[in-house]
Amino acid sequence: SRWDAYREVWPTRSELAERLPIFWGEGPQLEAQAARFPGLAGQVRSRRALLKAAAEALGLPLDKLTWAHCLVATRAVGAKTNACALLPGIDMANHDLRPNAELVVAGEPGVVTGRATLTTRGDIWEHGSAGLLALRDIRAGEAVRISYGGYPNQRLLLDYGFDLGDVNPKGDREDDQEASSVAPSSEWARSD
Repeated sequence: SRWDAYREVWPTRSELAERLPIFWGEGPQLEAQAARFPGLAGQVRSRRALLKAAAEALGLPLDKLTWAHCLVATRAVGAKTNACALLPGIDMANHDLRPNAELVVAGEPGVVTGRATLTTRGDIWEHGSAGLLALRDIRAGEAVRISYGGYPNQRLLLDYGFDLGDVNPKGDREDDQEASSVAPSSEWARSD
């Protein structure tokens, strides 16, 4: 299919399992992070419960739903909108505190207005289009880097499988308000 090449660059379950705490057992790998990220184990347990409830309600295998959730969590991008999407190519840009590009989405996702958007650099984009806009000249071979947002290391590890260490201006831990978990919903519904 036309998406085969894109699927080839997706991380495998084993690659995600190495990086993402949701796959780690309650043993040494997760506990090793407990001193630095005291709320991480609780967030992992909460996310596991949420996924389990969703899998049961939707009649899906938990392992496949967990992999799909993690794939989307690590690959989906947003642009200061209340939505996110898998955007082939764009989702391969890595995070940096000093990005050399930014994601631009023209218009409001899902809202057709027939208007166009003028970017901060003077480009005109039709509504519904998205792309990366260079913030400076990018040399050939240089990685394209965007900002995933100003998150503390605990959130970066939970959602993306990495942390920035001591250079993260947000520090390591989330406060209680940021780390509050979502209760499992009984209103799951399949869309197929």
